[in-house]
Amino acid sequence: MVEAVTSGAMTSWVATSGNLEAVERVDVLAKVPGQIDALHAEEGQRVADDEPLLELDPNEYRLAGDRAEAEMLKKEADLARSDRMHEQGVISKQDYGQAQYDLRHAQLSRSTFAFSSRRPIGLAHHSASGAADARGSGARGSG
Repeated sequence: MVEAVTSGAMTSWVATSGNLEAVERVDVLAKVPGQIDALHAEEGQRVADDEPLLELDPNEYRLAGDRAEAEMLKKEADLARSDRMHEQGVISKQDYGQAQYDLRHAQLSRSTFAFSSRRPIGLAHHSASGAADARGSGARGSG
């Protein structure tokens, strides 16, 4: 079918339905729990690599670090006591090994906070390459 060319008004929009999908998706996971103090990105906003997305309440983070430190000191004292008891033969190898394990676990927990304190406290970063859209509920709350 062939039609002659005519001039007239042209529609500047088209009504259609469909689904939109992001080109890239980034999951943001917390390394430490805490209450969000400030949100630096809105849902759908483009952010660059290592751009701060939010700040956590530093008091909760410091308290968790202090708890990890106290637990490590307790496990050091427990192991020192277990050393003496093991030398005297009054505890089993299994109990002695458990005390060693407990101390190592507490040291690792504490080192997590020591390592994280080298960065500004409370900043969460995404790890995707290139710019990405910030995704999430956008609600303030615990992270």
